[in-house]
Parts: sequence; C-alpha cells; structure tokens
Amino acid sequence: LGSRGALAAALACTLLVLRAGSTTGLANVAEGPQGAIRVVAQNSSIRFGEGVDLTLSLESDADITSVRTYYRPLGTRTITTYGYAEFAPGRKVTARLTIPTAAPTYYPPGVVFEVRYEVADAEGNRIDTEPLTIEYLDPSFTWRRLSKGNLTAIYHDRPATTIEDLLAELAR
Repeated sequence: LGSRGALAAALACTLLVLRAGSTTGLANVAEGPQGAIRVVAQNSSIRFGEGVDLTLSLESDADITSVRTYYRPLGTRTITTYGYAEFAPGRKVTARLTIPTAAPTYYPPGVVFEVRYEVADAEGNRIDTEPLTIEYLDPSFTWRRLSKGNLTAIYHDRPATTIEDLLAELAR
C-alpha cells in the first residue's frame, strides 16, 4: 500500500490514533473513615455529540452538602474543569453532572476524560475519589482496536486488513 493508498484508507474510515498505554474503565474510589461518606456507585453515559452524563451515588451519616466534579481530557497541555454536580442534600444522594461535548466545547471521538470527585458532608467529612477514565466514543458503533508499535487505531465498519495496512504505512 503506497502513500496514496494509506491516505485514501485514512480518509475512508473513522480512525483515531492514540498513544499506546491509554486506558479506560472505572478506577477504585478512595473512601473516608468509618461512618464518613461512602460511594455507592459511579456511572457514565455517552450521548455522542451532546455530552457525557456522570452520576455519583453516595451515602453518609450526615447530610452530604457538596459534590464537586473535576474533569479533563487526557493529554499534554490540558486544563482541568470543575463543576458542582446537581443533587438534593441528604444522607443518600445521587449527584449528576454533564460534560458538554458539543460546540463550543467540541471534543473529538476517542478523547479520554479523567474524572474525579470531591465530596463533603455537614459534619466536615470529606473524600476525594480516585480518578476514573471515560473514553468518548459513539456507542452506536462496535469499535475495534489494532496496534503497531506505539500507534493504536480505533475504528469501526472497516476490514482489519485495511487498518493493518494503514498502520504499517504510518509506522514507516
């Protein structure tokens, strides 16, 4: 496959090239002492082209008063953004926040967000969760990965051989 073929393959498919070592999935949660704030569940849902909906369910022996969400796209020179999740204060809460991904804050497919929470209750207890990562991909497609050297292609609806040829050309 020559340079023209590689270029055509790149234009013909949705291709994302990431650095090797990117990870996705939920991380463990750092919890406070016994009787303090407890994380019950954390979830995310992608509405591709609109946002990433984050949900954090918590319990505490005192009313939970603050849930601050920090998020940033992974990479060099990125800025961490924070927002206060919406919830009704209480001992059992579900806090929600959406990371906007549409204009004017467009994020391309394949961006990996790092998300963490800072939670406080009325008795002054506070926890910081361990960061979790969320890969922003359109859930309506079945995504596949192929790697060559330090390049990883994330693709859908294309033959693996086409992507293998493209990666070989890019690795030269």
